[in-house]
Amino acid sequence: MLFTVFIALFVWFALRSMESEKILFPVLAGLFLGMATLTGPILLGVFPLIALWILFIWRTNLLKKFYFTAVLLLTAIFTLIPWSIRNYKIFGKITPVSASVDWFLAEAESRVQRQIMVKIRSDAEGQHFDVYVNGKYDGTLSDTTSAQLVDKDYYFALMLKGGLSKYIDRCEFMFKNSDSPDDKRIIDEFEDESFTKNWLADSVFKIIDGQLTTTSPDVNRNYLAIFKAMASPQTVILHWGKDTEAAGVSQTGLVFLIGRPSFQENGYMIRREPYGLLQLWRVQNGKPVQLLDSKQGLKGLASATDGRIKERSLFGKIFHILTDDPQNFFEHYFSEFLHFWQLYPDRVMTKNKFTNKKNVVVSILSFGPVLLLSILGIILSFSNWRYTSLLFIMIIAFALGYSFFQTRIRYRIPVEPYMIIFASYSIWLLFEKFKRIRS
Repeated sequence: MLFTVFIALFVWFALRSMESEKILFPVLAGLFLGMATLTGPILLGVFPLIALWILFIWRTNLLKKFYFTAVLLLTAIFTLIPWSIRNYKIFGKITPVSASVDWFLAEAESRVQRQIMVKIRSDAEGQHFDVYVNGKYDGTLSDTTSAQLVDKDYYFALMLKGGLSKYIDRCEFMFKNSDSPDDKRIIDEFEDESFTKNWLADSVFKIIDGQLTTTSPDVNRNYLAIFKAMASPQTVILHWGKDTEAAGVSQTGLVFLIGRPSFQENGYMIRREPYGLLQLWRVQNGKPVQLLDSKQGLKGLASATDGRIKERSLFGKIFHILTDDPQNFFEHYFSEFLHFWQLYPDRVMTKNKFTNKKNVVVSILSFGPVLLLSILGIILSFSNWRYTSLLFIMIIAFALGYSFFQTRIRYRIPVEPYMIIFASYSIWLLFEKFKRIRS
């Protein structure tokens, strides 16, 4: 609520600044922009848009435009400095506004992670698992105490925690074929019939829209789904579903159970954390009990150089996310931008009263007209664009900013008042036109 109030005060004083020569208004606009940014770091992306708004929309000479831009933005920046100094003293690095920025970036990195591939091999030094992310080598995890998978049957399994933030789109398996130089390849796309036939799974596993997930709300419990159709895959590729969140990535384990397809067998589990941390766990009786190996993946938000782990800078993380796999990033970005306008609540960790069909219908009937009328209002307000453009900038800035990470309905709430203003404007214009026709 405070976030929304600060944004509204910023918008009000910014619009007043456009009509007044007083220095007080851009100072107050900058102050409330800074306070709003302290409350919601997503507004950091608004700063350059505000500069462009002043330079291209305001009707005054260029010198005054630069002057008011500097006053407004410098006031906002000076508002952020004390808290940034405090963060530097605590975290030992430049952390603008909030440490949650790092988590959002980690979530963005995980959302672009479309697949993870594990190749199993053994040698005299032990058991090794070569991990690839989006087809690129990420690191090797090893158990140097033994090579438990040598000359033994083992079965792949998915270990998922409860909650609704993880979806598996499909799994691919490659097996050595003794009768042919080519590997045998099996692709399971999680159809109801094939899942029942090929997998031994806990009852909480369900297939929803062609994706495998769990229906349990217990985020502290692990559940197993074992691929029983064929033993000892040399390569496993897991493809994440489009709605998998960072938490879902870190709560999913790739398990290799020795012996038979059973929930009580021993083996290994591989997990990749959102920051790119790779972990190898020993599994006993179907549960991870001992961390055997851990290292920073090469594709994560930290980098590994000469065996040393160094976390990337803020801009280094952003650059890494943008350039590591541009196609996946922009596909994700576009889908998230569309999802920002979702008509009903989704992407919840557990089912609750707000996700039932009645509330979905109410959400569609309430926000649907607002969305359509606000789009119409934006188009009809072009004649007053000098005054309405800032409202549009705030709306689109939130959509563009959160699309970089992940969009949820609650992220849209601070700018819904401006959507309602545009919707009301379109209703008023239509009503006036109707009155003229009647008269």
